[in-house]
Amino acid sequence: MIAFLSVLAGTSQAQIAKLTGVGGGVGLGVFKGNTPEEFGYSAQASFDFKLWFSGKYYFRGAAFYTRKFSILLPEDRFGRNYPFVQGFSLKFMGEQLVTTHISIEGGGGLAILNDRSFPETDVWSLGSGISFHTVFYFFDKTIESKGLSVHTGVEWNIGFFKTIPEVNTVMAQLHYTF
Repeated sequence: MIAFLSVLAGTSQAQIAKLTGVGGGVGLGVFKGNTPEEFGYSAQASFDFKLWFSGKYYFRGAAFYTRKFSILLPEDRFGRNYPFVQGFSLKFMGEQLVTTHISIEGGGGLAILNDRSFPETDVWSLGSGISFHTVFYFFDKTIESKGLSVHTGVEWNIGFFKTIPEVNTVMAQLHYTF
């Protein structure tokens, strides 16, 4: 991810790619790997960029982390396992303006998931992901292109190999568009 951001920053001078926004969010959902579904919390950091050929559409790179919710509860932790799934995604996104302050966005693409169901499990799996959000802008989208927005929606990422890890979350994210 760091290498990709470095290449993106270096190529932005040549206008091959242009960073257009950053965001972060939290959510709740279910995940599984080598286990039955677990209820958990989720965190995500993302960045949006456009390539020279994508005028209306953009790409979103994200890093996400989902862990069993019970780790947040006070209890004796000796001998306990708190499974988690983490990963990265790169999605091709598009949006449709509904009003001057609300839009709907969605997209899909590639994902890489790391299943950590058990202490001895550390499996990476290539897969795909989709997301759908309702976006609430704190500015008039028809007049301005920069500012804060809140994204609420669902994220789904699944790996296709080995332990077939899966993450389904309902997210609330805060984004800033440059």
